[in-house]
Amino acid sequence: MLSSIFNSSSAAAKSIVHLLALLALLGAGAEVLGTAGYARVSHSHARIIREYREVSRLRPVSPEGWPTVLLLGNSLLKEGVDMPALQTRMAGHYSVTRLAVEQTQYWDWYFGLRRLYREGSRPANVVLVLSTLDLFSEVTRGEYFGRFLMDGRDITRVATEIKLDRTAAATLSFAHWSGWLSSRVEIRNFLLMRLMPNFEQLVYVLPSAVPPLPAEPIVQPRLAARLRQINQICLQYGTHLVIVIPTTQDPNDRSRAAISAGHLVGVPVLSPYQPGEMPADDYAADGLHANPRGASLFTVRLAPLLDQTLGQASAIQTATRITQ
Repeated sequence: MLSSIFNSSSAAAKSIVHLLALLALLGAGAEVLGTAGYARVSHSHARIIREYREVSRLRPVSPEGWPTVLLLGNSLLKEGVDMPALQTRMAGHYSVTRLAVEQTQYWDWYFGLRRLYREGSRPANVVLVLSTLDLFSEVTRGEYFGRFLMDGRDITRVATEIKLDRTAAATLSFAHWSGWLSSRVEIRNFLLMRLMPNFEQLVYVLPSAVPPLPAEPIVQPRLAARLRQINQICLQYGTHLVIVIPTTQDPNDRSRAAISAGHLVGVPVLSPYQPGEMPADDYAADGLHANPRGASLFTVRLAPLLDQTLGQASAIQTATRITQ
């Protein structure tokens, strides 16, 4: 009888070992799928990784001898600024590089900049291209942000600033170290787009769930605090910060509040097109992003404004050093 009990216990132990081994194998497979696999099938993610690697090596001066300019933003930057045209127009003055991560907003880039600087990126100038709504927002891109933009050392500060509960904070922390957890939502969306090719068009006919911004007296103080906050990071590393408001059809986007907030804290805020100024024909079907022609028009106005603003910031910095 003792022998049968021993054999039964031994068999149970082996089953547990086999189950644990299977779980470990499935976990390893999920990690491979969430890192290398996702980068292979997602052109957007592969582009982000490529751009991130490039900007992480930025120095204040390019190999050609020009001050570097790093453009950060979301799809409004990716679709709304003609990068080859901007680089051509600013050639001979500045070396322009981009890192565009879709669905990102203020907190994504506040903590994203902290990580970039810690990893050695040293651009001479940072240009943050976000709408007033993005600057005002209280959310991030979730697990994707946790993995690719957040420094693991910042998790406590992230939880405090964004007011995350313990579950949400733990999810971000795990996502920072796990390729599968950070990309599972992206993989699900990728598969959904493959199974339903016209799903993206459905977004255009659904009513928007984004609430309108509050009145300017409410918007301006928060924007001023945030511009001051992110500018402190840039000043710490000797970087000039410029904010660019993308073109919009919304006449109530509160861009004037952003410009006023910039004046209060000493951060230039550029709005090449006033709200509602660009014709509707120059937007994509979603009415939010500029189409190629709209991006070209926006870039034609942005380039000289940016060139002039960065030149003035450099001149002020030089004058300050001389007086000191």
